[in-house]
Amino acid sequence: GVGAGIVVDGVVLRGFAGGAGEIGHLPVLDDGPLCSCGNHGCLEAFVSGPALAREGRARAEADPGSGLGRALAAGRDVTGAH
Repeated sequence: GVGAGIVVDGVVLRGFAGGAGEIGHLPVLDDGPLCSCGNHGCLEAFVSGPALAREGRARAEADPGSGLGRALAAGRDVTGAH
């Protein structure tokens, strides 16, 4: 996921249940993809590992001759690390 730290006057702000730095769930596109939190268009829905893997698979399917396309055709999984 996507997280951040918030420091106020030299002290880490922890927030409710330690969730003060949960910037991944800030909406960046109103009609964006579904996020794991249930909302649409959160930053995390675009840049988390699973989101990057989905985008990579989509691009591999669209361009089977690319390196990712060949890996997918060979049965290898496309991950966010790719």
